[in-house]
Amino acid sequence: MKALVVSNKMDNALVVTVTSSTFDKKYKKAGKVVKRYKVSTGTKQSSDFYIGQTVDIKSCRPVSKHISWVVS
Repeated sequence: MKALVVSNKMDNALVVTVTSSTFDKKYKKAGKVVKRYKVSTGTKQSSDFYIGQTVDIKSCRPVSKHISWVVS
């Protein structure tokens, strides 16, 4: 899944956003949904990534209470 880096202030984690579009059949309107995820960087430091960078993320086992995604 493609994601956009929003914050890299944590030590070994990033905050990313994933944007998807939806279509409402009843009202015939298109919209977009933005989800924020906390992502583990694995063995890399979060300073290796910069804000605005596009990264690939994938699901993994929970690393902590809020982090269950990893940069691939």
